[in-house]
Amino acid sequence: MSTLYYRIFDLRLESNVVIAELPLDRAGVADLRFRIVDQPPSNITPECWQHEWRGAGDRIAVAVAEIDDGSLLRFADIADFHLDAAHTTITGYRYPETPAGALRHLLIDQVIPRVLAHQGAIVIHASAARVHRDCVAFLGPSGTGKSTLAASFLATGGAPFADDALQLIAGSEGVAAITGYPGLRIWPPSESILNARAWQGPLQMDGTAKRRYTPLGPLRQPERLKLLGIFTLSAEPDTAEQAVPVVRECSGSECLADLIKHTFVLNPRSLPHQIKQLRALAGLANTGIGFFRLSFPRRFDQLPRVRQAVLDAMGRRR
Repeated sequence: MSTLYYRIFDLRLESNVVIAELPLDRAGVADLRFRIVDQPPSNITPECWQHEWRGAGDRIAVAVAEIDDGSLLRFADIADFHLDAAHTTITGYRYPETPAGALRHLLIDQVIPRVLAHQGAIVIHASAARVHRDCVAFLGPSGTGKSTLAASFLATGGAPFADDALQLIAGSEGVAAITGYPGLRIWPPSESILNARAWQGPLQMDGTAKRRYTPLGPLRQPERLKLLGIFTLSAEPDTAEQAVPVVRECSGSECLADLIKHTFVLNPRSLPHQIKQLRALAGLANTGIGFFRLSFPRRFDQLPRVRQAVLDAMGRRR
């Protein structure tokens, strides 16, 4: 297959396979390169493994290793991704039972955000909604309603702006947010929020329960909007007592803790990169954007009240 070029975040990605979820870009010098191989890496020894992230049942979900010619990200029983020493070439290998869509999902939603973070960017695990010409972001663990809440802004003339990963750039005029790609992954019960006349999907399944949708028409290039605020969604289970959404503005230490917890990182054992990232996050916490914690009843009929609580919190800061 001929070489293809795509746009993700503010980068040109060169690929030897079709990545249907990303908009095409013109040919040129690539910031990142991706290729698929048939054989997994063979030079991994136990002492290479640096860190692991655990999921349900305390099972290892992701692990990172440092090897002679770069780094390796292993998504248990799904795929391996080898990064060269410069962290500009990504080589993927999917296990025999892994759908091709799952490999692409991991590449654009997990691997590239971690590579960007390793290169010095701030990339947070967040969804975001467009509010007029700006955006607000929603942090939180998987399953807390980030994508559903962002998609619900369609009902008020807004739109989902980003899903799973959001790059932040602090500047003299505030914080700019850059989306990775147009589209979102959403749980089946939330699909009714989307306007079928404006969104197409679900696209090919990616091996998870979520379904991926993209806007109708040609995929647009990733956009950059001013970020107004960040809302960390509560991971606590719903309680019968909570009938209304509750928004609380965070202290500086709280917002820094939330950012650290929900920022992509390639290797937490790499002390120089961790120090650099911590300084960048501390600077972000002092830019003047709003940081909030949001808890709300997980019921679709409450989404209008949740959206209004978000907008009211931002309005009080103007």
